[in-house]
Amino acid sequence: MLAAGGTFLPPSAGAEAITAPLNSMPDPATQNRSLSNYDEKLNRMAEILGSLHYLYRICGAQDSEWRAYMQKLIAALHADDKQQLRLYAAFNRSYEAFADNYSACTTAAKEASERYRLEGLTLSRHLLEHFSSDSAAP
Repeated sequence: MLAAGGTFLPPSAGAEAITAPLNSMPDPATQNRSLSNYDEKLNRMAEILGSLHYLYRICGAQDSEWRAYMQKLIAALHADDKQQLRLYAAFNRSYEAFADNYSACTTAAKEASERYRLEGLTLSRHLLEHFSSDSAAP
């Protein structure tokens, strides 16, 4: 659920359908890798999505593409309440940080959105490649 200003409130209903890449996210409890490293990367992804949600809105986007990705990420993780709150807080913090610094779509805002989009793409590929490789082992 979206609160005033575009930030998240934890949803009370079921999540939307999960896209194929998000559906392949591994269960962190089954991974051999450090859970804290996994959680740090997930938190960073939430921050990136919150930043992009704000930056795209001030630059004219009418949809909530990045917010929807956040909802799909939460659903794909089957996150418990504590993890959901942590991820929503990361999303909201970054959204609000950009709201404090950008009130209009400037060249700097456009450059920041492109940097964050590329970082998110790289991070999502890393999460899928490195963390799902362990779950594919027999």
